[in-house]
Parts: sequence; structure tokens; C-alpha cells
Amino acid sequence: HQKITHNGDLLFAPLQLQEIAIFEILSMALAYRPLEIYPEAIELPMINADNTCTPTRYKIDLINFIDPHGLAGCNLFAYGLKPLDNPLAPPIVIFQGTSVSPADNLEVNIDGLIADLTLDGVGDDTFHHWGAKEALENWLQHNVQDTKALTMGHSLGGALAILTGSFLPEYIQRVYAFGS
Repeated sequence: HQKITHNGDLLFAPLQLQEIAIFEILSMALAYRPLEIYPEAIELPMINADNTCTPTRYKIDLINFIDPHGLAGCNLFAYGLKPLDNPLAPPIVIFQGTSVSPADNLEVNIDGLIADLTLDGVGDDTFHHWGAKEALENWLQHNVQDTKALTMGHSLGGALAILTGSFLPEYIQRVYAFGS
């Protein structure tokens, strides 16, 4: 039941720390593996407004980023998680980060590295020019009802999560960026 404080102010309660740890694991694990290895739904422990924890089943959607101008292919994506059995649980968007594993598809590695190296900032081209913003806005419009979404990611995924929170704030309640 350790609490994190700064100058006597409570920064994080124990359940909030557990939630952050869960989201970091999701950002690093789920976003780096192909969707095919997961079932149609996963169960996550979600922290409620009253600081209780409720297991919540989420349906997993693949959100593809497709260049709307047809200028280049884009092999980056996000996962959209829609709550199935808890109407108070938030939808979740988890972004893929840069993958440099030799086991991965070379095209995915190149797109991630290009997204990391743009002069406008990490992830900016992906978000604004490779169709990410449009794809995300479409998914969020269809899946955000009463509770705004959480967005998260690791590395490049964290940068994309921050961009989503900045440019689509009407849909996002919190952003978690790890290693970004």
C-alpha cells in the first residue's frame, strides 16, 4: 500500500500504480506482437472511479494506418480495445512502437524507423500524413460513448499516443507514454 508523494502531495495511490504497470506491460507486449496470437477478446483489470478493480473483457480491433494520398505504404498500426461487459470501462488505443527485430517483416521495420527519424518530430508524419489521425478518429467516433478513451504506447507508440491526446482531445481522457 505504498503511496508516491512529492512535498507531501499524493501523486499516485496504490491502485493507480498498478494501473500504470498494467498499461506499460500492455504497451510493450500487445503492441509488438501480431494480432493473430491473441483471442478475439482479452480480460484486463480496470481501476474504477471509486478505486475498486473490475475485470473487464475487451474486444480487440486492428486500426490500420493507410496513406490517404496513396504516396507510400504504411505498415504501422494501433489496437483498439472496446469494453464488452463493463459500460463504465474506457475504450483503449494501444500504439505499435518501432520494431527492430530481425524476425519482423522488413517493411514494418523501415516504416517504424522512418516514423522515428522525421524532421517534424517522432511520429508526426505517421500521424498527420500516413492516415493515422483519420483512422483513429474513425475508430474513436464509433467506440467512444459515455467514457472517453485511454491511449498508450511505448517508444514511437508513446509519441503517437501523445499526438492522439493533443489532436483528438474530445475522445481522450488520459495518455500513457512509456519510453518516449
